[in-house]
Parts: sequence; structure tokens; C-alpha cells
Amino acid sequence: AKDAVLVNEGSIFVKGSDANFYMNQAMLADQGGTVENRGLIVTDKAYGMAFGSNGNGNTSDANKLVNAGNGRIIVNGGAAMELGSGVGASSAENAGSIDVNYLGKNVNIDSVGILFGMSGDAVGTFTNTGSIVADEDAYAIKVDGGNADINLEAGTVRGDIQIGGKEGSTVGNVNLTINNAALVEGDLTANDGILKIQSADGAATLNGTLTVDGATVTTAYGTVLTIDAPAVARVAAPDVDLKKGIFTVVEGSELNADTVNVTAGTDGYRLKVSGEADIDTLNVTASTKTAIQTLKDGELNIGTVTVTGSGMAIDMSGSSVVTVNKAIESTVDAKAVAAWDDSTLNLADGIDLEKAGSAAIQLKGGTLSTNSAVYRKDGKIAANAKITSDVGSTVSFTDEAMTFEDLVALKTVTG
Repeated sequence: AKDAVLVNEGSIFVKGSDANFYMNQAMLADQGGTVENRGLIVTDKAYGMAFGSNGNGNTSDANKLVNAGNGRIIVNGGAAMELGSGVGASSAENAGSIDVNYLGKNVNIDSVGILFGMSGDAVGTFTNTGSIVADEDAYAIKVDGGNADINLEAGTVRGDIQIGGKEGSTVGNVNLTINNAALVEGDLTANDGILKIQSADGAATLNGTLTVDGATVTTAYGTVLTIDAPAVARVAAPDVDLKKGIFTVVEGSELNADTVNVTAGTDGYRLKVSGEADIDTLNVTASTKTAIQTLKDGELNIGTVTVTGSGMAIDMSGSSVVTVNKAIESTVDAKAVAAWDDSTLNLADGIDLEKAGSAAIQLKGGTLSTNSAVYRKDGKIAANAKITSDVGSTVSFTDEAMTFEDLVALKTVTG
């Protein structure tokens, strides 16, 4: 009831069944009430704490779930906390511990730490300062539908975070805040909705793989997002895997990742960079639509880029800058980068283009900044079929000194 507070300081064991697990809860907050766990809750195909469905939509009647610092919830099928309501200001907090156990592939019930299923325009808010530990194939946090604000202020989250993917459900807007004080280890998969990744103190770190497979994902202005595999990875995987949908590094934000895989398709760009992205290894499977776009004043710094398939990997526009430090590799029908407009492509001294295909680098009005070594064969100036240049493009050389004869020869071979 409104303003009522129910506190558990003992032990509650709640058991459901395969068919109606969601109808069984240890503690239920409804019509503006609050439930708080200071003891032990164990679920067996049930919910530990949940929102009721009888709120009238008035934010003053929002429900609240609290797992206090001395509270513990053990999940054996179902969820520790279920945020499913039409009341917009309903919230949940975890300052204690949540342990999520996987029941096995033959059990048709997920085990979830924090489960979202808000309805309508309502936004459920979850704040974590405690511990959530989920088994492999279970979930630390899962958004099945609706809108969600997920605030990982401090504490530990070990386990996968899933946004969307439930058949028949639609995810709206999800704000995921990862602060510097929070340790987040697990994979983040976004299948649906609009996901914004941000940090209240500017630094967000995910120790796992970010997979975008149908959602729209952005970084927030002022956020430096670092994605890194945990010290002991479960399987070999990239830091970022862009399959379907779009991931945007917005102006004023930064992405740091060792390995990024991008699979292009027929529905537009997979990765847009208006801020800064630092990627050591970029693997692109090209297709009919270009996979990556740099725009405005975006900066994309790459160690090695490898392009397979058929099509262009990177389109540069605006005053964007792309720097490749180690190597460009591409198959016969794949192209690495096209520099348009006022964009600048920097090839570091000693760049390896041995495995780059014909016309892998295309200047279409932009600028190429490089050492003249890329236009030399056996020490002499020669045309490079791996680089094409349209009228209006610029080639700028970084050599400390060149002879007049070399300058004349370079003008000839670069057009």
C-alpha cells in the first residue's frame, strides 16, 4: 500500500513451477509501497522481489525494491528483482549480494539478477552499489522490454547484460551508466531498443564483449568507454562485435578497444565516429553498404585494418581524421578507406601495404598524409595501384627531406 514499508530480516524460500514461476514472489511492492530485504531470499523458479501491477500510473504511487547491505538473494530460476510495472518512477536498489545460478539447458526458465519488463512509457530505475554474480548462461541484468535506467554506481557486476531479444517484446530507451568505481565483468549484448552508455564521472569500463545485433547504441558526451576482455576470457572473442544495428561514438566521447569486428549489410553504417575511437585491430566484412563512417571532427586511430568481402570498409567525411599505424590488408573485391571532402587519412611511417588489394585506398577529394615510401619500389618512385586519387585530392608527404627529382616524380605518379 502507499507509503507502507515491509522489511524481511529472516529467511524466505519461494518456490514456483515451470508454468507460473512469474506469479510467485517472496516480496511484492504495490500501490506505492516499499519492500526491503535485510535477510535471505532464495528463489526456486520464482521472483525474489517484484513490482505489483495495481499502481494507478501516478508517479507518487511508485513502488520500490531494496536489497540492503546485509541482504542476500539467491536465484535458482526466475529473478532476484523484477521491475515490471506501468508506474514511471518505480525503482530498485541493490547494496547487498545477489547470486544467480544457471539451471541447465533443459530448463525453460532463465535465471536473472535484475529483470526489466516495464510497460508503456514507464521507466524502471535500478541502482547497484553491491554485488551481482551470475553463472555463465545466466544473466546479471536483462531488459526484456520497455524503458530502463541502469545505474552501476559502484560494487561488482559479474555476468552478462542482455538488452532485448525476447520474442514478442519491444525495448524502448535504455540508459546504462557505468561509473569508475563499478567493476563490470561480462558480455553486453544489445538486440533491440536504443541504448546509451555513459558514466557520471567520465570513465566507463566493460570487461567483456559488446555485441550490437539489432539495437541502436551510442556513447554519451563526455564519456570515455573502454572495452577490454577479462583476464581469463571464457572464449576467444573481440572486444566489440557489430553485427546488425548501429553503434555511434558521439562527439565529445571516446572508445578504446583492442579488437573490433564489423559485419556490413544492406541497411547502412554499423559504426559512426564523431568523437574519438582507438582500435588496435579492426576486422571488417564488407558488403553493399559501407561499414564505417567518420564524420565531423571524428578521429579513428587503428593499428591494423583487415577487410574481406566485397565493398568499402570506411567512408571519411567532414573534417574527420583516420590514422592507420601498422598495416592495411584487403581481399580482391574489398576496399579499405575512401577519403572524401576535407577529411585526412594518415598512414604512419613504415605502414605495411603488402597485403592491401588494388585501389584499397581511395582519395575522393580528401587528403592523404604519408611517407613517400609507399610510392617507392626498389628505392625508386613508382605508381602504387593500391592508392587511387581523384581530381581535387591532396597527397602530403611526411619525409624530412626529398630531392627535387623525387618531388617531380611523385607529382607524376600521384596525379
